[in-house]
Amino acid sequence: MFATCLLLVECSSTLLQVYVLVSAAGRYLSSRNNHAVLHHSIRALLLLCSYDISTIASVIPAFASRQDTLVLDEGVSYPIQQGAKLSRARVHWFKHNDMQDLARLLQHIQQQEQRERAPVCRKMIVVEGVYANSGDVAPLQALYELKEAFKYRLCVEESQAFGVLGQTGKGACEAAGLQPGQVEVVVSSMGTSLASVGGFCVGHHEVCDHQRLCGQGYCFSASLPPYLAIAAHEALNILGTSRGQQLAAQVRSMAAALRKQLSDTPGLVIPGNSSSSSSSHSPVIHLQLSPELLSAAGSRKAADALLQAIADRLLDRHGLLVSVPRYSSLDGKLPPASIKFYVHVGLTGDKVSKVAVAIRESARHVLGPLLASV
Repeated sequence: MFATCLLLVECSSTLLQVYVLVSAAGRYLSSRNNHAVLHHSIRALLLLCSYDISTIASVIPAFASRQDTLVLDEGVSYPIQQGAKLSRARVHWFKHNDMQDLARLLQHIQQQEQRERAPVCRKMIVVEGVYANSGDVAPLQALYELKEAFKYRLCVEESQAFGVLGQTGKGACEAAGLQPGQVEVVVSSMGTSLASVGGFCVGHHEVCDHQRLCGQGYCFSASLPPYLAIAAHEALNILGTSRGQQLAAQVRSMAAALRKQLSDTPGLVIPGNSSSSSSSHSPVIHLQLSPELLSAAGSRKAADALLQAIADRLLDRHGLLVSVPRYSSLDGKLPPASIKFYVHVGLTGDKVSKVAVAIRESARHVLGPLLASV
């Protein structure tokens, strides 16, 4: 959200005159006062990691091993999938954002353990506050109630929500009304709203202290370069002011407005989109082919080609740069083909209308012949 803030650039430039560009060796030797300042500014017990993708992929194996149980939403992105794989735990999947299916699965696991008289093990549900691969928001209040009922821990990856959702921008957990401590592990990237590098994990002191020896993404990495630590610190300071919260509210408002204007785009749909949905304020928007067009396209390759043609026209005719995500074959759950973009503070009300008009025109131009045939 603050990627264009000149203050962050100024602070980082000042730090470069004082400290070296990078931190060398292990973090026990290379951590500086700036890292301690960043710890203090989040005002919670936390652990800093130098690479955002490795944060969640390191947190999960630190708290789950071969004898433990992980329950994952089918919509989680690759870093969470990789963390679950590295843990070697027993992994169970529930349908995306389907709390009835999750309740059924947790009941099934409980009954199976009782039949087999399984020994006590660690159990954790892992979800994303805002799903990077679909843009919709997890129903965290319902997840909290289920994890309490079945005695699970809850881990929430907040990279796409932190700095935007919630009254003070603390993420999807705050937006859902959950209090600090009700979610055992919260993880986020500092490369989104904080315009820096790395990631952090917030939790009880046992959660953070355990990872200082068992979190591979923490142990086998150097500390952040000091100027990046201070940039994240300044971004957090901005977020804590009335101006920062006004910017976060602006992003939520523009996201809701853009989602509403794109709801009637010919041939395209936004997953989880409705006026009453908790996802209406999500800053991550995916445009997918409608079920009829997806069936008419016939293959994933053809669907990607149609969406890429829309993206190309948006750039050539309207000067809008959007992306068609490409996923690795290592992804265990391949997301649907989509056009993906983010809402940020530079997108004001008049620009929202222009973006929506451009997307509708491009979709109509590319998908018109196919729409006429279905």
